[in-house]
Amino acid sequence: MKKVIFLFLITLTFATSISQYLLEAEKFFKELNNANTKESTPYLYGKALGYYEGVKVYAYFGVKEGVKRAFNFMERTTLKAVRGAYTNREPITELIIFEPRLFFQEYCDGIIDECFYEERYEKEEFLELVDYFSLQKRIEFLRRNNAKYCSPEDYGKAEALFNLISMELMEENPNEEILLELEKRLMPILIMAEEKLRFAMKNNLKCYLR
Repeated sequence: MKKVIFLFLITLTFATSISQYLLEAEKFFKELNNANTKESTPYLYGKALGYYEGVKVYAYFGVKEGVKRAFNFMERTTLKAVRGAYTNREPITELIIFEPRLFFQEYCDGIIDECFYEERYEKEEFLELVDYFSLQKRIEFLRRNNAKYCSPEDYGKAEALFNLISMELMEENPNEEILLELEKRLMPILIMAEEKLRFAMKNNLKCYLR
């Protein structure tokens, strides 16, 4: 009986901790709104929103460390957004890239006694699951071509979700369900950011030419 109560208390503490992160994360919106960051620092505002999406994803799957990681990035981004709104300064922030180890897989044909080698990446099944290298190229395209000015909120949110995918891939055992859910939330935002940027590029809008 004591063992059951002990396990219940551990579970309760774990659940309460995740709930507390969610409650604290929601409080950041008051700071963001009070400083009018949606207008003053839209890129950082969007990035804070993206990390909040990550907090919710990890909370849904009950992964406390993931919740904490996304929360910490949201907290730092919120502080930068608010500070930037009051100082009229909005620096571009972190882009996190997972760089998998490349190795050579040996394949041998026992009949003709021949071997050949094929390039493979570590965690290749997870990389393919979310088409990671394609996502990386698309995010880097936005970053190089002034998406921060032409589609700031969408780009900021997309970049945050991409960063969370990168960090999940860095885990010893990435969670497939979390990767897929993060990618699911990323894709429509990424497409929107790309469409806005391409429109600006095609029409030589001021945001692209700056």
